[in-house]
Amino acid sequence: PELRDAVCDFYRRRQGLDLARGQVIVTSGATEAIADCVLGLVRPGDEVILFQPAYDAYAPLVRRCGGVPVMVDLAPPGWRYDAAAIERAITPATRVMILNDPLNPAGSAAGEGELAEIARVCVDHDLIAVCDEVWEDVRFDGCQHRSLMTFPGMGARTIKIGSAGKIFGLTGWKTGWMIAAPELAAGLA
Repeated sequence: PELRDAVCDFYRRRQGLDLARGQVIVTSGATEAIADCVLGLVRPGDEVILFQPAYDAYAPLVRRCGGVPVMVDLAPPGWRYDAAAIERAITPATRVMILNDPLNPAGSAAGEGELAEIARVCVDHDLIAVCDEVWEDVRFDGCQHRSLMTFPGMGARTIKIGSAGKIFGLTGWKTGWMIAAPELAAGLA
């Protein structure tokens, strides 16, 4: 309970998020949180939007559940998200989108307008957003990180994933968490 309260307090101070203990599920690292989300949300035949380049665990986890990874390529040098390209990748079988922001391995961060468009797409198509935000404290653009969960309509459909190891530069800690609206968090737990 103390760690879950500390996570809530951390995000209240750093990102203005108003969270309760019941919204935080602690995991053995962020990769376990990602696996929990995919295993809990993806059913056989579900399509999952992934952005390339992508963390190497996403697609195998989706396939393990019988899901279908659908890649949307991001191009250098800006690695920008294009709402039209995302919309073209969505079909009636699309259920989940995994967003890694800031983006590893490109080192880019989505702008406010891009995040607003991604949120709109999720709401318009009733998608759940799994937001791998483990690099949220490793930004060099002078901007404060903003989670997709703060955009209109996204609070009940977003899972925010964080990592103490990344935030504090101690990756051997393997302490991660997922944060979601109470009903979604209860199902994932």
